[in-house]
Amino acid sequence: MAQFARTYSTCHNRRESPGETKVKQNQTKEGGIWKRKNLKDNVRRSGTVLEELRVPTQVKLAGLWATVMFMYIYVDIIGFFQPGLIEDLLVGKAGGFDITQTWLLSALMLMTIPALMVLLSLALPAKANRYANISLGAIHIFIAIGTAAGAVGAYYIFGSVVEIILLSLVVWIAWTWPKVPCTVHSGTDMMDTATNVCEIA
Repeated sequence: MAQFARTYSTCHNRRESPGETKVKQNQTKEGGIWKRKNLKDNVRRSGTVLEELRVPTQVKLAGLWATVMFMYIYVDIIGFFQPGLIEDLLVGKAGGFDITQTWLLSALMLMTIPALMVLLSLALPAKANRYANISLGAIHIFIAIGTAAGAVGAYYIFGSVVEIILLSLVVWIAWTWPKVPCTVHSGTDMMDTATNVCEIA
């Protein structure tokens, strides 16, 4: 029995061979590299990203109408450099029409609509806002198509195409206005019934 115990102790406590020691060192080294790699991946995953906020529908519509207004203004300003335009204006002609008080008033009223829509897109209730943007956006699309049909300048056609795209976005965003679940409020009196305060869009 004593001999067996000494033999077991000798086998159990024998020194590791150089090969076994090197294998364990490599395993330890690889384990450290793996841990460092995992730590680096975790740091990369927890890094900062650019903040993205959902832009409200009203702000999108107001921004589009403002951009349409800039396009109207710049197309007209650049048009002044077209040869012969200034001469026509000096004799009271604009696009083949006589420049009268009625013509000037009509032009101003037409441009007042997109200017007011910048504000109304932010101020109107959702239902009225949606209908106003769809209807007025569609009307201005037809106006842009009509004015571009008789245009000869490439700059005017390009500006009209951009205006049509922007106005189409106005109609599309208003048409696809996001909807939320209705809220139901109940009266203070126990005899009152629950009243649905949502409006059907």
